[in-house]
Amino acid sequence: MLVSAARGDSRGVVGIIRDAVVIKTCLHRFCDKCLKECLRSGIKECPSCRAPIGPKRSSIGRDVSFDQLIAAVYPDLERYEAAEDERIATAITPKRLQQDDNVPSPSGKRAKGTARVGILWEEQPFDDCYVDSSFLEQLRTNGTRTRTSSTVMQYSCGDTDMWQGVKEGMLFSATLSILSPVLRTLTESYAVDTIWALSVALTGIHLITHDYTYINGTTYKYAGTISLNAAIFTSVLLASLLHSNEQVFSFVLFAIEVFAVSPIAQHTIKKTSEHLHVALALVLFCVALALMWPISPSISVVVFVAVVFITFVCPLWLMHAQEYKKYVRSSPARRSPPYPCTRDLHDVSVLDGSEIQGPWDIAKVEPQQ
Repeated sequence: MLVSAARGDSRGVVGIIRDAVVIKTCLHRFCDKCLKECLRSGIKECPSCRAPIGPKRSSIGRDVSFDQLIAAVYPDLERYEAAEDERIATAITPKRLQQDDNVPSPSGKRAKGTARVGILWEEQPFDDCYVDSSFLEQLRTNGTRTRTSSTVMQYSCGDTDMWQGVKEGMLFSATLSILSPVLRTLTESYAVDTIWALSVALTGIHLITHDYTYINGTTYKYAGTISLNAAIFTSVLLASLLHSNEQVFSFVLFAIEVFAVSPIAQHTIKKTSEHLHVALALVLFCVALALMWPISPSISVVVFVAVVFITFVCPLWLMHAQEYKKYVRSSPARRSPPYPCTRDLHDVSVLDGSEIQGPWDIAKVEPQQ
């Protein structure tokens, strides 16, 4: 049996087990009565470690030696528990209530040895206006007020080691140069049409999943991982169609610079200067168009028209369409009735069964004879 829990100045909780039983699977010891109630409730596991309990005869046994130990340590267990409960009840009594008992009330009455109880159906030796010294102890004025403060902060930035970046770039270039023969022969067993189809599909995935908000300076973390993987995979597939290791090395290195390094540079330029960002985008478009023109002038014209239409015509079209957009704004507290109020609702003669809109109309319809 567990003695009452103690709070405040008491020494702690005293636990005494009677009619001890032990669970043989985990060797945890409990009261026989408590464990039986646990099993009757449908919980077939140890309350301490949650180990499963099998049939009672094979998994649970009496612990006579522990009962003998308790009897030897506490010869009069009932008396000990009563004394312990009394000690705990005395320990948790607030001392400030004992001090307030000796404070005279406005009428001169004293309530020595008696604590005030907040009940109204019993007469107490206190006036109605009695207030003890603990009143307003927990009062907090402006507890939710936010106070402004100034904090001096010192930011420490490490020195940028430019040579470390150069070393890492040289190591990456050397690794890519070693892997160039492997990349060149990567798709020898595949048809050229398959490689071009995969390249077109992966390029579309790159365009759809690209993180344009990072390049525009809206976010501070690049989230286009799928787009980057699709672009690099496309570059490797196209590089496998080349004829020399030097061409493969140059093509893949240029692709990494365009798809991995270029977004970081464009993000920095966008945060630094808006005009420089627009100028860089215009220069890149002109360079791409100039390189595409010798290959296919017709495709170059189509790309030019598409870019101009998306960049200039579509925004102007959207701004023009905004003039015909209608806004409907209404407060939720002011809603119109579900029917037009064009008649007098108090005129019973105009109401029939087909015009009943709700309970307010049913009461106004006279029953037919």
